Amino acid sequence: MHSSTNSGSCSICTSGKSSIEDRSACESCSAGTRSGSGAGSCTNCEAGKYSGAQTDACITCAAGTVSGAGASECLSSCLAGQYSGAGASTCATCAAGTFALAGASSCTNCAAGTYSGAQAGTCTACATGKISGGAATSCSACNLSNGLVSSSTGNSVCSYCGPGTKADLASNSCVNCDA
Repeated sequence: MHSSTNSGSCSICTSGKSSIEDRSACESCSAGTRSGSGAGSCTNCEAGKYSGAQTDACITCAAGTVSGAGASECLSSCLAGQYSGAGASTCATCAAGTFALAGASSCTNCAAGTYSGAQAGTCTACATGKISGGAATSCSACNLSNGLVSSSTGNSVCSYCGPGTKADLASNSCVNCDA
């Protein structure tokens, strides 16, 4: 509310404005703040929200972006290996076995035959001779002594060497048995 010096009456400041210190006029709220009609002061937007100048409401940051309190815009996307939901004030780290591209709103499980550590931007294919299920944090070796092999990268199951063949340690593949 401010007083009009010409008429001796008071007027209510409109939304997005507040009274200046001596209450003689209204001034626009700056970016990152808001006020409702008749407000005596502008209030910072909460973390996870932002505003332009002269507004009565703060806007929730989109998923994959963040802001601190009093922000005039949401910060650029979360980094690879991180994510944020709508209205977040910080990016969260993806757990091992998952990954996220920059600007992600959630983490995605690694596919079978791949794995990741925490805060990964991609999943890594299992090496020859190793396998994994989905959302894996590491790969497991195939049991060559039982005739199980994985002769290429990114496999999710070991293959069994059939009759007349055996697992070869050097190539991690099935070879014919010697006569």
